[in-house]
Amino acid sequence: MFCCKQLRLYRFQQFSTFRWCSQVFDQIEKESRRKIKISLFQDALKQAQEFKVKEEFIRFTLCDVNSQSQLIEAAVPANVLYSAIAQTYNLEFSLVERLYGEINSMNNFEDVFNAHKKSTSIQFSSLFQKIQEIFELSGGGCEEQKEVLVKDLLSLCSSAQEVKYLIRFLKKRMRIGLSTQSVSQLLDESERKRLLGYQSGSGDLQKGIPIQPQLAKSFQKENKEEEITMEKIKKKFLNDDLGGCYFEYKYDGERLQVHYTNGEVKLFGRSLEEKTNQFKELSNQLKGHFDNNKFDDVILDCEMICYHNGEILPFQEMQNKTYENSVYLSLVCFDILYHNKQILLNKTYSQRLQIYNSILKPITKQRQVISHIISHKFANENEMDRFYKQALLDGLEGIMIKRDTFYTPGSRNDWLKIKKEKDIDLVVLGGYYGQGKRQQWLGSFLLGIYENGRLHPIAKIGTGFSDQKLEELTKRYMSKPSGSCPSHLIGFKDQPHVWFSQNDVWEVTYDTVSASPLYPAQNSQLNTGISVRFPRFKRERPDKTIEQSGPIQDLVEEYFKVQKKEFL
Repeated sequence: MFCCKQLRLYRFQQFSTFRWCSQVFDQIEKESRRKIKISLFQDALKQAQEFKVKEEFIRFTLCDVNSQSQLIEAAVPANVLYSAIAQTYNLEFSLVERLYGEINSMNNFEDVFNAHKKSTSIQFSSLFQKIQEIFELSGGGCEEQKEVLVKDLLSLCSSAQEVKYLIRFLKKRMRIGLSTQSVSQLLDESERKRLLGYQSGSGDLQKGIPIQPQLAKSFQKENKEEEITMEKIKKKFLNDDLGGCYFEYKYDGERLQVHYTNGEVKLFGRSLEEKTNQFKELSNQLKGHFDNNKFDDVILDCEMICYHNGEILPFQEMQNKTYENSVYLSLVCFDILYHNKQILLNKTYSQRLQIYNSILKPITKQRQVISHIISHKFANENEMDRFYKQALLDGLEGIMIKRDTFYTPGSRNDWLKIKKEKDIDLVVLGGYYGQGKRQQWLGSFLLGIYENGRLHPIAKIGTGFSDQKLEELTKRYMSKPSGSCPSHLIGFKDQPHVWFSQNDVWEVTYDTVSASPLYPAQNSQLNTGISVRFPRFKRERPDKTIEQSGPIQDLVEEYFKVQKKEFL
């Protein structure tokens, strides 16, 4: 009996510490096979559950303190983290700032951190409690307090390995190759609701908790130069069958999931974060609309758009309007998930369409608090093409095509989005370390454009790359000496982990141009920075120099046209 107690005490000491967690993460990070990664994490979950740290372990893996609040990254600014690292390990702040990417990966820094290591590792539950203290700080002077607490945490780490994963957590970049989706599949529905803050739609539906949304895929060309035609879409996506498909405008707005239950309204964003307070006036207007029209409890999938003087404004103008001024904002419902005490996920789209059409009015040129999208059916590709062209003439992003199938949370199989794309040549400035399955490579890149002798950041790109291409680019840029941050970008908030010494030109496709306060103004004609929306890698342009990128004037003119509602 005594031996059993001793053994259990030993196991508790072994599997409930931060050392155990960091060793698990190290194993998972080094494993390249996804199935083995999942298996290793599943075994760790069982150990975490046995020693009552499962919730903390999951949240640490996902860099989350509370599923219904903002992430820890927002609570620990980069300058606070850099300063805490520098002071704890007697390093120069400028060195930490310049070489943060290498510190994050422990390249050449293991000896520095191991020199301060301790013989015992902190209990994982105690570590997480201290992290929560950082997260709860707010208001004036909180940055100094956060720095003190971060230094305390760093000093408690018993190895360089622990330091690495603590730093990654504080920057919300764990990079061990496990996505939220990978973790989600190992949890039951009640754990998803409690720990991840959403439900997958399987089992009983709980109103007031967001449901993982169904997604749409973009039409993929067989080659980069191929032109999108409705004939090809009809053949490849619809299998020449238009009978079971619905066509709708794709509005340029912000996706919101609306829950009306027991007389109260809750709004959830695309990433399932609650936005009720952010859009407080709109929420109150929705409540009034539902109350006055005697609505049953309902869950609606909607797009929030912005009206002004009888027309729908582009997305960036909606962002410029104050969210508290609801006279601009309106919701367009394009699906319904729950109504009249019925879960509707297992009804076909035509059945769901009939239900939301029966309780809402169709969208018009005049603002309504909430309306429904107008769906169409077409007999041939000529009608499809006319509809698509009319959507562009009306200043919209493009169109959506939906099969008459069930609502499948997280799936991209049955909805297709078709948007007009434009091309531009941009310069790659630096790279960001990948996450999830991309954790062994650079996963995204900062792009810039040449103007007046300088390269100005204008976009961050992470799509359009095959795994093979990412591996190739990572080897190419990481094999060369790192560049340094240009002097005119020292204050740039979204610094890449690695600045490149070699700046190549890439051709990218994009959707439109919008205002972006993240970027400094790239041109004297602008009073704000601009960015290309939804950039996608198309090809490298070794035949072009950085001076031949852009030109910026094309984007400036496009931006002003959009501002003046001269839709392209």
